[in-house]
Formats: sequence, structure tokens, C-alpha cells
Amino acid sequence: MVDAKVKREMNATYGRLHARLKAQSPGDADKLEDTQIAWLDYRNGQCSLATIYVGSPMHGYCPMMLNIQRLEELKEMAGQ
Repeated sequence: MVDAKVKREMNATYGRLHARLKAQSPGDADKLEDTQIAWLDYRNGQCSLATIYVGSPMHGYCPMMLNIQRLEELKEMAGQ
């Protein structure tokens, strides 16, 4: 399943980036953690609304697409 693969890669990328920042700049690691929590809240709220107003196909599609976008953002921050 694409979404499961993306989630694993996103979590691994986040983990590596967080560990690197924690070693180099703990304050930035805290900011990354805060933004990831805020992003998860955004993703869950956005996809909940999309499912209500667009329909049930969005239930799986929306989080998958937002996870892909977030993975690309994390890769960019990590210099990948």
C-alpha cells in the first residue's frame, strides 16, 4: 500500500532530521517537533472536512496525498 510506505518513509525521514537537529541545535529540534504536531492536526482536520464535503473516497486519498507532500517538505529540510 502506497500510504503505508509513505508513512514509513516520512517517519524515518522525520526521525533522522530530528536527531540531527537535536545534536546541532536543540531549539530547532523543538521547533520541528512543534511543527510536526501542528501539521498532524492540520492533516487530520483537513482530511476530515474533505471526507464530509467531497465524499468517502477522500478518506484514504487525502491523508496519502498530504503525507506525500509532508515527506517532500521533510526531505527538503534534511537536504535530500
